[in-house]
Amino acid sequence: METQEKTLKIFNKKYKCNQHIKISIKDIYKTKLKSQFKQLFDTFKTLCEGHPTPENTIIYLLKRNYQIDLLWTCSHFEATTPIEITGLAYFLQELEETITNSATIDLLDGINEKLIICAYNIPTRIWKNLHKIAQPNPSFPQKTSLQTPNFPKINR
Repeated sequence: METQEKTLKIFNKKYKCNQHIKISIKDIYKTKLKSQFKQLFDTFKTLCEGHPTPENTIIYLLKRNYQIDLLWTCSHFEATTPIEITGLAYFLQELEETITNSATIDLLDGINEKLIICAYNIPTRIWKNLHKIAQPNPSFPQKTSLQTPNFPKINR
């Protein structure tokens, strides 16, 4: 059974999904997908030299009904010249060949230095591998059981 659809805000864009995973490239290096994503990130970093880092490049996986989309985001992205955009187009092609058949630029904001790339309908295995180590996102509360904290005993 799918959960209720919610809105996830990334930079100034809103996305609808039932579930999502948020994970940095740095944390993806701890998974079975390390080589696949390291190759992609190395290409990304080379083409957009000096700005993307494993910490400021965040991957979101959005699950909507039976489709999973990947958002490749970078919070420090200044590459907006024609030559740099050509490199970004090459990266999109690399992303399509590695993970999915369709990737597009959803946000390229040179003034605020933000980038969002959407890769559509990615394989379920990527969701399963990343779900194991993903960080919970406060905008989508996770179900947790309430536990009584272990306060130290006070001697009176």
